[in-house]
Amino acid sequence: MITINKTYKFTGSATATTVTYTWESGNECAGVTPSSGTVASGQTVDFVFTYEDEACTSTEFTLSVYDDICETPVEQTYSYANPCTGLSAAIKQTTEGSNPFVFTVLPTGGTFPYNIQWIYNTAVFQPASQNSNTPDNILYLEIKPSVTILPSAAKVTANITDANGCTVSVEKKLDLCQPTVINVLAEAVCIVPFTVGGISATTFAGGIELSASECSGTTIDWSTIQLSYDTSKLFVQTNLNIMTVYAIAGVVAQTYNITYTVKNSIGVTSTEGVVTVSVPVCTTDSLSGPSMPTAVSKKFASGATSGDTLELNLENIISA
Repeated sequence: MITINKTYKFTGSATATTVTYTWESGNECAGVTPSSGTVASGQTVDFVFTYEDEACTSTEFTLSVYDDICETPVEQTYSYANPCTGLSAAIKQTTEGSNPFVFTVLPTGGTFPYNIQWIYNTAVFQPASQNSNTPDNILYLEIKPSVTILPSAAKVTANITDANGCTVSVEKKLDLCQPTVINVLAEAVCIVPFTVGGISATTFAGGIELSASECSGTTIDWSTIQLSYDTSKLFVQTNLNIMTVYAIAGVVAQTYNITYTVKNSIGVTSTEGVVTVSVPVCTTDSLSGPSMPTAVSKKFASGATSGDTLELNLENIISA
């Protein structure tokens, strides 16, 4: 409801003691309080004109006035400027790429004080802790801990109502772009069996670097990495975006998949990536290189000079 306050002084003829007035409007969306009355000549009256919406403010009111000397009504038509034309607002996000998010709405025009109502997706966000003295035009939001996957975008809306009942609504789009992670193929190598993480490992693939695309204004938080793999076959360690994979003794030589996700600095979970590790065949049997069965020796004949050749028969080399 939009209101306009006006004050009128009713003065009758020189010898009049009272003045009677009546307000009328042909539009049901508008009204005035009080709509009629009788007052002493020279008295002022405060009126409140009300309108259902901004379009209704173009309504014209007819005022009929007469006094106790001259009872012939005098009519005059009044209309009032729309008090809402100057009201506007804008929302500014005062933090970028961080959680919690801070929004500030700045109303201009209209009539102070302003009443501000914030609207946002309560399934995704909750109010963040803030100073008790924080004004109503500032909103602190954080992502709910229970939310694992966010929409790609969200919006925050502020509805502003000024002292006259004029309203304006503004919104701010919040980009919640989802990071994309990269699939990786890694080759494991055989190692002397040793214990790591309480298991006996026989192959090793280290220095596997993971990567993810970053959305504008955000960074990747590698401390949030989540892994999924067969723990009966593999043992995996991560240091930020560097992965090390061990195969548990006795596993079949084949490829094994490790799926992973990570969040960015505003809590958006990435797409799912896959690290494929190829585990080779490893054996504990000893292998020997080529050997000579019998020592063979020859000497150059007396008088040999530079450029002479001596042939040795090596056809009996055996590889065990």
